[in-house]
Amino acid sequence: MTEPSRRRLPNRRVSITQTLALPGWPPIVVTVGLDAAARVLEVFVRAQRPASDLDRLLDDGAVIASLAMQHGATAGELAASIARRGGEPSTVLGAALDFAAEIDAAPGA
Repeated sequence: MTEPSRRRLPNRRVSITQTLALPGWPPIVVTVGLDAAARVLEVFVRAQRPASDLDRLLDDGAVIASLAMQHGATAGELAASIARRGGEPSTVLGAALDFAAEIDAAPGA
């Protein structure tokens, strides 16, 4: 059996950090890591209270999303797969993936 290919990021890379607010949720800090071609290949999501249940859930979701992007899924594909209400993300993880998709779609990406 062959190993699936994974695009690994260099140890030093460009990243973009933004604080996001979604109605009904506490603010979250999202950092996206870019490869040399300016594609988003990782996302880190932190809740306002470190080590809280929400922070741990966001961290786990971000790891899964990052692995998916490193195996070929785009941030936009992941964002489109997340639950939505009226076209807006229903969760803070969805908002983080929307942010990652916006960065990925920006000129130069």
